[in-house]
Amino acid sequence: AANNVDIGIGLLSGEHPGVTSEELFRMSGVCAVPRNHHLSRLKSVHARDLVREPFISLGRDDRSRFGVDKVFDNLGVTRRIQIETEQSEAACAFVAYGAGVSVVDPFSTYEFDDREIAVLPFKPRVEFRLWALFPSSRTPSHLARDFLSIFKSALERLDQNTITPRTSPKGAAD
Repeated sequence: AANNVDIGIGLLSGEHPGVTSEELFRMSGVCAVPRNHHLSRLKSVHARDLVREPFISLGRDDRSRFGVDKVFDNLGVTRRIQIETEQSEAACAFVAYGAGVSVVDPFSTYEFDDREIAVLPFKPRVEFRLWALFPSSRTPSHLARDFLSIFKSALERLDQNTITPRTSPKGAAD
């Protein structure tokens, strides 16, 4: 909004008068659990599996949280929220330290080694969206548009199997 960048990429749409948003990609949320947690042995995690688990939630100001909350509310599942954090990466860090489990976007799990956390498909589906953000006060540069075109092409080659579960540590047999 301050007109200091040509393009931004984020999970929030930038609903601000100085920002124009363009949706790039939709993806299914995943459940991040500590590597040695009993849920790490499952093929997927259902919201009902998390009833008694310490839960690390996205913060109340994070609009991504609304989709996660809605799934649990619709099923009548009460979570044991232990920690709230404004970033999915921070939620994954708490998971890696064994503080609980979380439902996050799959990209946020990438900085964590498979020996720290297991990343499992989450049911029912929670949708996360990836957005391109531009200053509303000017037309994006040719360079920004070219970058976005290449980035979109790379996203189109992804599918849900490419960006979701990582259940076995690197180098381990499946």
